[in-house]
Amino acid sequence: MAPRSGSANRRAFALWGLVTAWICLAVAAAAETPPADAPVRISADRLLADMDGRTAEFLGHVVAVQGDTEITAARLKVFYAQGAGGQESGPAAQGTIERIEASGEVVIHFEENVAHAERAVYTAADGLLVLTGDQARILSGPNTVAGGRITLHRQTRRITVEKAAGGGRVEAVFVSGDQGLP
Repeated sequence: MAPRSGSANRRAFALWGLVTAWICLAVAAAAETPPADAPVRISADRLLADMDGRTAEFLGHVVAVQGDTEITAARLKVFYAQGAGGQESGPAAQGTIERIEASGEVVIHFEENVAHAERAVYTAADGLLVLTGDQARILSGPNTVAGGRITLHRQTRRITVEKAAGGGRVEAVFVSGDQGLP
């Protein structure tokens, strides 16, 4: 393989810089979630609550809002943590969300970003948001990343995009304005 010319190296470096900058901005926006004590408002066509199983499942035209973050989906299931000391009732057992699973044309609006997926899973303990589906993608203004699985690591401010299991490729579009490749 022939060595790259100086201009090819500069173009590759510029592209890498654009990719890195955009991903950092997307992860930073994802990391700036509403305060944990902000109320979560959920509306749907139907609610199935299982007190023993510590779950609440919302079905049909689900809309969940906390601060500036909004999730829409066909289904949203909330898993609650067991209360302190194994308590099943009382203040220590109320409202502590352990995991949220959304499915069916999931759309998440947060900050200036919009995420689309067939399924989304958020785990509170590690701050991971995993988007999956053939058309999983995150849009930030004119910039886009897409793949079969997108993982946002809130605590480490990283993002991982993987291709779909059945094939396809990871795709990204970055609009740099006048800062494009030379």
